[in-house]
Amino acid sequence: MQMSQLKGLQLLTAFVVGKSKGLGIEELKEFRHLQRRLSISSLQNVTNGMGAMEAKLEEKTYLEELVLEWSSSTNDSQNERDGLDKLKPHTNLKRLEIKNFGG
Repeated sequence: MQMSQLKGLQLLTAFVVGKSKGLGIEELKEFRHLQRRLSISSLQNVTNGMGAMEAKLEEKTYLEELVLEWSSSTNDSQNERDGLDKLKPHTNLKRLEIKNFGG
């Protein structure tokens, strides 16, 4: 809970997006120094594009691989498309994998 307090974190291989405060995707915003590979799952829990944008993936210049995963389909494909649109990784990214996207 409230992982964003670990501002110097360099390695985080998996992040599961929760529904509760302190577990949202915006918790990733402070991790500017993340390296190598990051897998973000349960993206169906992102309720709006602003939360996705607050993750600031475009500032993670050291990430080489990114996996974006939805674990179930929702009835709100517009919300999923909006969330995916706002999850813009840095251009240094070498590999992007998108799983179970229903939008």
